[in-house]
Amino acid sequence: MRLMFRCPSTKNLVYTNIDIDPIEIDSVPDKLTFSQCNFCGTVHGWRPKDTFLADGVLANLRRPLLKS
Repeated sequence: MRLMFRCPSTKNLVYTNIDIDPIEIDSVPDKLTFSQCNFCGTVHGWRPKDTFLADGVLANLRRPLLKS
């Protein structure tokens, strides 16, 4: 599954370029990592606590999510 975080500016889902098995999620080091956002162009810093797993369909979502 794809390790994702949400862009703080656009709220779109951003792929971290890490594919991981859900069993291994606890092995991701708790360190600040940076990824280029393909939506706003900014490099965002993220920690494992800021991420979640998404399958390929959800990870390919390219429109902003609606606010509730």
